[in-house]
Amino acid sequence: MIINGVVYRQGVHVGEISAEDDDVFLAECFVAQDFYAQLLDMDSSKSIVLGRTGSGKTAVLKQIERTRADTIRIDPKEVAFDYISNSNILKFIIDIGCDVNLLFQLLWKHVFLSNSIKKYFKDRNSFETAIDNIFDRNNPARLYFERYQKTFWIEQDVIIKEISTGFEDKVSAGLESALGIEKLAQIKSSLSASQSISGSEKREIQSRVKHAVSELQMRDMNRAIDALNELMSNKQRHFYILMDDLDLDWVDPGLQYKLIQSLIETIKNFRKLRNVKILLALRSDVYEKSVASIEYEGVQPEKYEGLITTLKWDRESLRTLLEKRISFMFKKQYSGRDNVKFYDVFPEKIRSSSGFEYLCDRTLLRPRDLIYFVNQILDKASGSTSISQKTVSDVEADYSRKRLDALKTEWRSVHPKIDAYISLLSRQTGKNEVRELVTRDRLLEICLELAELEGTDKFKDECFEKASQYLKRENHRKLFELTACIISVLYKIGAIELKLTKQETFYASFRNDAVIDPVQITDDASYRVTPMLWRALGITPNL
Repeated sequence: MIINGVVYRQGVHVGEISAEDDDVFLAECFVAQDFYAQLLDMDSSKSIVLGRTGSGKTAVLKQIERTRADTIRIDPKEVAFDYISNSNILKFIIDIGCDVNLLFQLLWKHVFLSNSIKKYFKDRNSFETAIDNIFDRNNPARLYFERYQKTFWIEQDVIIKEISTGFEDKVSAGLESALGIEKLAQIKSSLSASQSISGSEKREIQSRVKHAVSELQMRDMNRAIDALNELMSNKQRHFYILMDDLDLDWVDPGLQYKLIQSLIETIKNFRKLRNVKILLALRSDVYEKSVASIEYEGVQPEKYEGLITTLKWDRESLRTLLEKRISFMFKKQYSGRDNVKFYDVFPEKIRSSSGFEYLCDRTLLRPRDLIYFVNQILDKASGSTSISQKTVSDVEADYSRKRLDALKTEWRSVHPKIDAYISLLSRQTGKNEVRELVTRDRLLEICLELAELEGTDKFKDECFEKASQYLKRENHRKLFELTACIISVLYKIGAIELKLTKQETFYASFRNDAVIDPVQITDDASYRVTPMLWRALGITPNL
């Protein structure tokens, strides 16, 4: 289409793919989905926004922060968990499998408790007056508040260090009794000390750490949280604690997933505080790995489901978002032109599809993909007065390659051999039978590549287990189980659409169920590669 008087300019975009760099467009073009009201509802349990990279999780929290004055943002980098990373004693007990989940929960609760008190009471005198007015001298909650009230008004990293140091001292005393001074000195100076610990010594240490954990003031902390409901009695004064960026470099990778799991457990427990709601944005793969890392007894991940809202987009919502951004771009950059629609800019038809459907088909139904694709097309059209089918086609190959790279990066921490899994899809045009993959030499090569993970500290996914089982007992059934496992992963990440039986339609993780269990994948199952990856994988069925 041609819009009179407009020549497209390089770098004039419909926004940025990163929410952190997209403030102007987010403020003007935010599209609220149904779950948004649930996040703001203090009575709703929905507290965790779970979604894929680029689905808009950060944008949701930024919109809440921008439109409301009653928010607190906590940067995980500013919480002093690096103290734990730098403590040889604490790293040692974690390395040998000691359960420190309650310690981590206590640290998170202190962070949330101190921020809640500071937000509600403004200053220390107001807080102390409220305590005097409500609790008698011997009330356990009052005693707890009086013990820690100084720390509520200082930097939160100070209290984290104080609690961690106290716990470390108790553990050190236990280790000295169990192992002796020389071995304790070795542990303090070496991160590899766990290799010289015998089985009986390990059990003794775990017992002593369990005792130290039991002495943490978790009961008093929980009483303090309950007591805040009395202290913060004004129901009109509620607020939200926002957390994001837990997928970034904020703590030692060896601790990251354990701390996130403890954080989720803390959010669940903190729901009893009526005036405060913690809202967490979390990547789907980070959540999955955090749950997979659970080693503690009594932790039931299914209990988290009530806290979670999964961010998914449909085509109508994406069309609304894109048209808002196109209209705002023209108003801002091209002489105040307003109310410009998608088909004022893009061709009505691209090959056999409508223009919008063609673009949308080449995304995983998430804003980042669509914004990135449109921005590349706009750049390609710079110096021109219109966008043609050829413009879109010329851009698509580079777009596809970059989306493939982004997909690999997104999932590599959970599936270290994701590049190898995706290589199975190269030149797989049209519909393909899952059972035919079993006969491919490349599958056996992947099996051996998975075996190379043995003995490394890389995360080992479910495909590693299936490959190990096949190599121990080489038969067709074991190889098919490995195939089904890989297909399940490729479906989950959005690389393929899957048809479980001949009678069913094709399903995609970004439209339908997020996960399909490998046991559901039978000899009759078939798959096709997601159009977003066609050009990157040498698939050109419609060119």
